[in-house]
Amino acid sequence: MVNNGRDDEMNCSISDFFTKCLSLGGTISLLIGRVMMASIAILFGVLIARNPEKAVEIQEAIYRPLNLKTGPSMVNAVKSTRVMGIVVIILGIILFIYSFLK
Repeated sequence: MVNNGRDDEMNCSISDFFTKCLSLGGTISLLIGRVMMASIAILFGVLIARNPEKAVEIQEAIYRPLNLKTGPSMVNAVKSTRVMGIVVIILGIILFIYSFLK
């Protein structure tokens, strides 16, 4: 086998594929990955905060086959789900800001 000095490029493990093998030293792909994760978190947070009733319905639909119940009070479930959505938005914004500071 001929060594053309490209061993590092050709020996990319799965864990290093996005960080080392697809970009300039991993800087670009890490930024893109963090921004994508932050964007998805913000999107889900907005969806949950705007319509917590639907989120609770989806949760109950997932729990139904497992014979689990969410709780006796739908009002409390909706309130806590809305708070959870706001927290997810805040964490997404923090991750978004961190992505550009790092």
